[in-house]
Amino acid sequence: MLSTSYSQRQPYEYSWQLYERYKMALEESIASVMQIVFYSPVGFISNILIYWVEIWRSNAFNILFSASLPPPFTATEYIGMVCSKLCGSFKDAAISLINQERNGKQVQQDLLKNVLNFFADIGEGKIDYCKTFKQRMLEDAADYYSQLVSELLCCISYAEYIQKQASLDKLLEIVKWKLIGETAQVLIEKQKVESCDIANYQDLLSKYADMSLEEGSSVSLSNQWPMRR
Repeated sequence: MLSTSYSQRQPYEYSWQLYERYKMALEESIASVMQIVFYSPVGFISNILIYWVEIWRSNAFNILFSASLPPPFTATEYIGMVCSKLCGSFKDAAISLINQERNGKQVQQDLLKNVLNFFADIGEGKIDYCKTFKQRMLEDAADYYSQLVSELLCCISYAEYIQKQASLDKLLEIVKWKLIGETAQVLIEKQKVESCDIANYQDLLSKYADMSLEEGSSVSLSNQWPMRR
């Protein structure tokens, strides 16, 4: 029905009316999704991701932009309308989850990965949303660890902090060295076994290469190196 409405000619062409109704429905849908962020960041992010997939899978959405609507009414403009209203809260919710993980809480790793995929998908417009989100993540990480260091220095002296940090670095080096050492030893033993097998094989080849092809030698060869069954 929607496709038929768009394919009609004047005075029965209703593309603009359908466009306005679709735009109004989209704005109402965005407003309903926005209400979730105040209750649950996880629920908000999940709903945004589902909502975005539904938009792009919508046949109505595809028909809208296959119609002869003049600029700026394009798919990019729709992306901009959705992102301008949702991306700010979406970033806040994602950063909230990241901070929860830093504080030791269990979060859905796949959900955070999908957030990055979401910003990568919409990053082809006028605004590089993926780049701005990564910048926001870096800024938040810098603020978080700066505050963490300040809190540590308030509880312990600077010398104790340096000593503690040095101890951690030393422990990491010990662990790294032990893991590398054990792995290297396993590889060395494996190489020794392989080298030994190659040496034995080459020694056998050199012995049999010097043997004559007389009848006795053939029997001797078959006795010394029987065929596997």
